[in-house]
Order: sequence, then C-alpha cells, then structure tokens
Amino acid sequence: MGRQAAHFACRRCAHDGGKTTIYASWNGATEVASWRVLGGPSEGRLAAVTTAAKSGFETAIPVPSYKSFKLEALAADGRVIGASRALGL
Repeated sequence: MGRQAAHFACRRCAHDGGKTTIYASWNGATEVASWRVLGGPSEGRLAAVTTAAKSGFETAIPVPSYKSFKLEALAADGRVIGASRALGL
C-alpha cells in the first residue's frame, strides 16, 4: 500500500538561541504515535536527533540546528510508517 510522505514544515527560530523547530503533521494518518527527527551536516549524513510524541494536529519539535533534516512517522510499536524527504536549511 502506498503512503504519502509525512508533511512537515521547518523554520529557524532566531529568538530561540539559533535553535530549529520542526513542525510535523500528516493529515489523515491516525496511526502516527510519534515523530523521529534525523539531523546532520548533509542529506547523506543524518542520524536520529530526537523522538517526540504526536501532539494534536501539528507537533512542534525543538531540535539543535543542523544543515539537513528528515522526519519519520512512527507507529505505536516503533515501526516507521512514513518519512519525509530530507530538507536542507
């Protein structure tokens, strides 16, 4: 079964010490329990940065600043059920 990539938005928060906040949502995907953020210096060098429980329609996830990010949607059992493309900042 094909799935759409998780939709996410990312913005740098200058007023927050240069940190980045990832805004994660996936319209209609009720099985998403949490989000895993991968970050790194480039798309080819990403590692898990943090995992956050899904919170309402859109989950705000503060993370350290990196040049590239990717977002994974996780089911309650920890399986990856969707992923975004890498985003370069």
